[in-house]
Amino acid sequence: LQFLFTPCTIGTVRSISPVYGPAGTSITITGTDFSTTTCENIVLIGSSYKCPITNATSTQITCQIGTSSSLNAKSIQSFNVIRDRQGTLSNDGLIQFQFQAKITNVSPLKG
Repeated sequence: LQFLFTPCTIGTVRSISPVYGPAGTSITITGTDFSTTTCENIVLIGSSYKCPITNATSTQITCQIGTSSSLNAKSIQSFNVIRDRQGTLSNDGLIQFQFQAKITNVSPLKG
């Protein structure tokens, strides 16, 4: 009796662009071995914010930070891509995202 073990291929996150931005920012993640099925990829900013994915190919994922995200302004967050049921893709811990607040209104204007 002989067993052949073939591990799942887990890819690598090479870069993200931009590396900072406010709510509404679209982030492009470049790497290898992403799932082409959008719902099988999870983009995690910080420890719990799942950035909604808008597009996925085997080498690029695009997600957009929601307008009501729970990210803290001016904080630098860890950045990870997870393949559903397979694990976290390597990024050597070097890729981070800085969320920035966006002021849309000041009231009162005088006083």
